[in-house]
Amino acid sequence: SASYTNGCTGTQTTQVNVAPNHSITVSSNTNVCMNGTVNLTSSMPTATAYAWTGPSAYSSGLQNPNLNTIQPTSTGIYTVSSNINFNGIACPKTNTVQVDVVATSPVTVTPSFTLCQGQSLNLISSATGAASYSWAGPGTYTSNLQNPTRPAVLPAFAGNYTATASFTNAALTCTTGAVTNVSIVATSPVAITVTPNICQGSTANLNAVAPGATNFIWAGPNSFTSNIANPTIASVLPVASGIYTATAIFAIGTHTCSTVNSASMSVVATSTVAATANFTACQAS
Repeated sequence: SASYTNGCTGTQTTQVNVAPNHSITVSSNTNVCMNGTVNLTSSMPTATAYAWTGPSAYSSGLQNPNLNTIQPTSTGIYTVSSNINFNGIACPKTNTVQVDVVATSPVTVTPSFTLCQGQSLNLISSATGAASYSWAGPGTYTSNLQNPTRPAVLPAFAGNYTATASFTNAALTCTTGAVTNVSIVATSPVAITVTPNICQGSTANLNAVAPGATNFIWAGPNSFTSNIANPTIASVLPVASGIYTATAIFAIGTHTCSTVNSASMSVVATSTVAATANFTACQAS
């Protein structure tokens, strides 16, 4: 209202419209594994356009953009901007969300290898930045060591062993994995038979048995060798006395394993009997 000197007053009214104080609602999976997807969402009444900005010069004009195959360099604060549209005016609003990308790396393992039964299996894994490791394999095998050893392996232990590396930011744990294949050559003891004592000139019979063996190798005194399981030595001589060793060979592909056994043989030396022939003599007179 207004007052005048002559005692008169005047009034006038005006309409004031105040825009509602809306806020932008945002949400996101704030912790995500490397190479995963982040879903940014936003909403606000009356808003008709949105603009997102973030780390590594990220920008999007979508209301709900997705960040696919996200990398650790995308960790940081994402800001969304929009306007409250009211009676022809635009009131700017912003909101933010923090995204943390857990960095991961591939697990390196020995692709495949072959062992002989009874040997130790040494599993080795490596992954840059890993916080912990675990292994799983045949026969309910498990280990939480990075590089475990499985001693005295048996054929039943052959198969795929999976190494898992874990990465974490305390709020989320991510994993990567790799598989190594282990083959185990089955072996068996060599049972041998060697005549411990034999007469010179006789035939010596050597016998070797080892289930699953693909080949045998014999070695003994006087440069004796043989590549058959059951060799013989004809007309054996005393120089053949000594230790005879049989080696059984087992194989998967080009990888060979062996077991060994030995026994002693003694050749009894003999000689020709000298005899005087029959003769007739005169009686002395």
